Amino acid sequence: MGSAYKLVFAIGAAALMVVAGQASADGHVGFHPPKSAAELALDKILKLADRDDDLLDNLLHRYPVAKAKQVDYRPMLTAQLLAAMQAEEKRLVKQDCGGKYLEGELCGMDYSPITCAQDTVAPYTYKTLAQTDRATTIAGPGATYRMIQVGSGWQLDGVKCETGTAFNFK
Repeated sequence: MGSAYKLVFAIGAAALMVVAGQASADGHVGFHPPKSAAELALDKILKLADRDDDLLDNLLHRYPVAKAKQVDYRPMLTAQLLAAMQAEEKRLVKQDCGGKYLEGELCGMDYSPITCAQDTVAPYTYKTLAQTDRATTIAGPGATYRMIQVGSGWQLDGVKCETGTAFNFK
């Protein structure tokens, strides 16, 4: 009879999870693979950033990038977000290295300002926190993101890392 109670308890616990909200593979309640147009656009940006070996140079124009490895983030990120990332890079280079890049020294960002991580972020799960006609706030892996609708598509407009660093996001 003990195992029957365990089975009933397990079924009840599973039902509570369904009622409370679905949990993603990383255990975050309510997180799910990308569904909405804004989540799908964000997912595409995060995965591209994770694959871009020259991300910081492509985003911040620190060093020239070979033509075959150049990625233009302007269609995916707003000008305000790019400017905020570049301003933070400039501030860090000034703070860390007197305002110019020094060979052999870590000057500026050492993580992706898009994913808020140094390594690949996974799993890619999302939770829309707020939505209007033209803007959506989405919790994602390692950060909260603001997406804005531009024409028929979506652009990343703000990033707030779990560490507290924010780019064009208050």
